Amino acid sequence: SVVNQLLAKMDGVKAMDNVLVIGLTNRRDLIDPALLRPGRLEVHLEIEPPDEAGRRDILDIHLRRLRDAGRLAHCAEDALASIASDKTQGWSGADLAGLVRSATSFALQRGLDQVEEDAARLDATALPSASPVAKARASQVAKGLEILVRADDLMRAYLEIEEARPRQRFSLRRAVGRFLPT
Repeated sequence: SVVNQLLAKMDGVKAMDNVLVIGLTNRRDLIDPALLRPGRLEVHLEIEPPDEAGRRDILDIHLRRLRDAGRLAHCAEDALASIASDKTQGWSGADLAGLVRSATSFALQRGLDQVEEDAARLDATALPSASPVAKARASQVAKGLEILVRADDLMRAYLEIEEARPRQRFSLRRAVGRFLPT
């Protein structure tokens, strides 16, 4: 297996000064314990998920372009405050970026559905489809694609991502850390 090959290489290497091996994972629970024994990968650093202020900053970064383009509805700001404060505790920056992408996709789909409805209404008029007037109207409908991320888009995205996220296991120290002596 890959783990056996890696262990063989690590155990067979002569001691080398000034060599640092760094490994990263977001699923520490899946690392073979043999890799974590002394003499192998000894130093473990755990980077906690962002706190509320960090989550707000991350969301602001990913929403900046939508805000600047006027594509974020005002009602979405309240939903963002709720999402950043308590709904996304334990989420990573990648989870939050996915939330924004997913909400934007929902808004885009809603806009495309509206364009299709408008085009269907144009087709229902008595104008022949090949007429210049019909073509001009169809072009206006396509240009009218309005993408506006609303609170319901954010909540749908939140529910979609929350359902797909692996359940986090919190350590005892993390759960009761404030009560333990340092």
